[in-house]
Amino acid sequence: MVPALSRVPAIVLVVVGLSIPGATIGACAGPISTGTPPTVTPSACVPDQALITPMSREWVRVWTSQALTVHKGMFVGLQVTEPEADTTTEGFPWGVPVMSTGAVLTPASPCHAAPPATLPVAVHFFRAVDVGSTTVVVPLSKSWLARVRSCLDTASCVPLSDLRISVTVAGG
Repeated sequence: MVPALSRVPAIVLVVVGLSIPGATIGACAGPISTGTPPTVTPSACVPDQALITPMSREWVRVWTSQALTVHKGMFVGLQVTEPEADTTTEGFPWGVPVMSTGAVLTPASPCHAAPPATLPVAVHFFRAVDVGSTTVVVPLSKSWLARVRSCLDTASCVPLSDLRISVTVAGG
């Protein structure tokens, strides 16, 4: 008899982080499955833990531009935070997410309100509803884009750009 654990796929997670005064840059690649796709328990809303833990079998939350592969039924969270170094520019740095294809991901809401944060933060969640690929862009707002373009001294400016995520949804 084979133990039940032998049927659980191995999940590889790579996390890289770099802290710059005023901004946090990180990368999270995964989940990369080495076996059968994980079973995703359907949920009508994004579990509360998705706002605390960047990755699980049910969701992945990212904060840097990257490409990732998820399984159908998973939640994808795109997190953008106002940098603490620049308080002179008015308004939140990012706008509303724009998707290249609407049939692969659909907007999803957390089950409860987000816990308080020290800096303004937004997490845009989507649910992987169909197999395929799409790109989601969270653009910089016009006021922040003008600030970034006028910045000549990169040592005193926070390096900001659109958050661009290429998502491939695999069956499962």
